[in-house]
Amino acid sequence: MSADEEDMRKVSAAAAVERAARGRDWLKTLMLSGAPKPATKDELFAWAKENLGVNRSNFDTV
Repeated sequence: MSADEEDMRKVSAAAAVERAARGRDWLKTLMLSGAPKPATKDELFAWAKENLGVNRSNFDTV
């Protein structure tokens, strides 16, 4: 593997970690103890996909 390929892989991995963290941090605010669920999981995913750039695997790991 060339150095450029390795650098691109590292950048891609870092971006995936950052997307997952954004999704996790956002969902934590919605999962407060005793609070009613604001939407279904699919509705939350649709919003997160559009606004946070997460994909299904990022969202499901939260």
